[in-house]
This record gives sequence, C-alpha cells and structure tokens, in this order.
Amino acid sequence: YLAETVDTALKEIHPPVNKIVTIGVWAPKRARTFTQYPIEHSEHAAKVNQQIAQGLQALKLLNEKQDPLLARYMANYFSLLAREYSKPVAPDNHFEYMLSAILSERIFELEDNNPDFNYDCISYPSVGNNFFTRNIAVKPNIADAEFKIVQVIEFEVVKAHYDRPPVQSLSTCCISVAEIKNYRETWNITDTGQIIWE
Repeated sequence: YLAETVDTALKEIHPPVNKIVTIGVWAPKRARTFTQYPIEHSEHAAKVNQQIAQGLQALKLLNEKQDPLLARYMANYFSLLAREYSKPVAPDNHFEYMLSAILSERIFELEDNNPDFNYDCISYPSVGNNFFTRNIAVKPNIADAEFKIVQVIEFEVVKAHYDRPPVQSLSTCCISVAEIKNYRETWNITDTGQIIWE
C-alpha cells in the first residue's frame, strides 16, 4: 500500500496524538513501466481529481465504441469497483474492506490465466483524502523486487487535523493535516535496509 503524499497517509491511517509516526519514501530500483489496474470509475472522485476524471472520460469514450450489451455489463462491473474502492469505512470496521480485498486478490491473480493482464499494482482514489490523491496497492513480489526505500521520515503528532482539507503541494512530504514535533529524516539507508539517523 502506497500513498502519493504524507498528508494522504496521515488522513488514511489517522495515527493517534503523541505517537511516533515513521514513513518510508520508496522509489523504483530502475527505470521501468509499471502496469496498473486503475479504479477510476467514481463520478464523485472525478469531481475533485483530474486524473480520475480523465480516466473516467476515457472509459466513457471506449464504451461508445463497444457493443451496447457489453458496455452495459461492464458499466455494472465498473460501478461495483468504484463503489467498493471509494466508500468511507469506519476505522474499526475492516470487514467493510472485504469485497475490495477479494477483488484486489483476483486482479493480481489474472496473470496466471492470461499474461496480457499481468498487473503490478492497483490505483484507486484515496477516500481518506477526499479523493484529491490516489492510493496504490503494489503486488508484494513487485514491491520486494522493484522498489527500494530512499528516505525515512519520523515525527510525533502533537495535534491532528485529519478532517482539514490538505494543502495542495507539489511536495510529497508536505505535512498540513497535523501539528508535529521531533521531526527528523534521513536518506542514509544501507543496501541491507538499515536506517542510519544522522
């Protein structure tokens, strides 16, 4: 599971006040293209996220070129995906994630039957961040083989503002939804994954 920004991670996880938060920043080990299964079918998310809106528009254009019966069938499937990956879930009720977890497992298993559907990750709108950003679920073997940790950030949350809209920043490490203290970061990580605080 990856988030596009630190704010997104904080709004998704809701770490409690006075607890240490540690966030890893990951990057691909080499230049390559990752094949994603985008869940970009939510009309609600498309209203606030330009990438989701573009994906939804592309799907609508594609549907216009399909047989109407197939288009209606696929519309139901995509509607189910959009609902399950973009519904708010109570923090203590993880059973509501059951269907999206089953769907994710099935999407990642598609390669066994057809190499044309060999997905590395699934991207979907961040419910916790009001759909402004996306989350990415990466297949475990891809995460292990293709990504490396490049930076570690640690801080303590003093006051949480998780209901506050995040600041739209180009920086992935901007923190606007929590007041923090004892901030530290390091890029000094050994090849074995040992984190060295400077």
